[in-house]
Amino acid sequence: MIARILLTLGFALTLALVVGCSSDDDSSPTGPANPTGGFQDTSIQNSSTGVWTTTLDASSHTTPATFSFDDVKANGWDISFQRSVINLNGGDAGTGGVVGADLGAIDFASVMIDDTAGVTWEEDVARYVIDSFYTYDFITHQIEMTGYVYAMLDAEGDNFVKFRVDSITGGGAPPNMGTVWLTYVYQPTANSTDLSGATKTGSVTVGMTEGYFDFSSGSQVTPSTPNNSAEWDLKFAAYEIMQNCGPNGSGSCAVFPAYTELGSKDDIDAFAAMPANAQMFPDFVGSVFNGSLTDGNELWYDYDGQTHTLSSKSHVYLVRTADAVYKLEIESYYADINGTLQSGYYTLKWQEL
Repeated sequence: MIARILLTLGFALTLALVVGCSSDDDSSPTGPANPTGGFQDTSIQNSSTGVWTTTLDASSHTTPATFSFDDVKANGWDISFQRSVINLNGGDAGTGGVVGADLGAIDFASVMIDDTAGVTWEEDVARYVIDSFYTYDFITHQIEMTGYVYAMLDAEGDNFVKFRVDSITGGGAPPNMGTVWLTYVYQPTANSTDLSGATKTGSVTVGMTEGYFDFSSGSQVTPSTPNNSAEWDLKFAAYEIMQNCGPNGSGSCAVFPAYTELGSKDDIDAFAAMPANAQMFPDFVGSVFNGSLTDGNELWYDYDGQTHTLSSKSHVYLVRTADAVYKLEIESYYADINGTLQSGYYTLKWQEL
């Protein structure tokens, strides 16, 4: 997951190196006009190759930056960017019928319309980040807890927690999830990254339906409007664990895979604090860019666990709208904002086939 592309040139120099100018016709591409700290969303076409270079601000944790390949668009947008998550306007992400395909790390310039023949087009599908808390034996049909430790920002976006799923009792064939037992530490002080406190235990009775757990109270809760409530942090249903965020609710939850930094992945006491600049992962609607169901959970980026930064895998993607097919490659995720390198600022190149 997450690694870093350092912009070795400042944003102004990047634009200066782009050949050509913006198209003035009515079908020119557009992005969100929300300059931040000197950053300006732009789309500039190379007059020699016809390739567009687009920069856009997707740094908001709450509001996606949407983009249309064509201004004259009844559906409003084709692709959206929110931090590291990229979605197409189709499937679980939208009503535009837009689909995509991942061609892998190939030469962008060599991709032609003939390369779209026979590709597997994929719609966006909801994905859950907490997906490694158990293993399943296909021979015995038994599950075993991995004991992986996760850290999380709670639904209100103010407090950190670490937790481990210890066991499931009384469960059966899906959707019967029985009762889930947790070990956790909740930090009651807002914005404190200290998670060295004494552990507590909690349980959620799920059964054939669903169950909700709130770390601040340390108990199972029954929110009256789960999709629009900060009363819960985790939802359990049919052997899935969902955060209160994104496709599941209106909360601000996001998870950090704490087990990746532990010698023993289940040693919850050893994870004493959130690392500085740790990348937090909300649940999301997966796409060919970020973990669709059929591409082996492939992501558009690599993650450097030491620096907690992202770098593009430089894959070439196909995006098919109702009107055209485009090829697209993500070049970077960082920009120099007032002298500081910041994440969530995309530079991408694309062209209609």
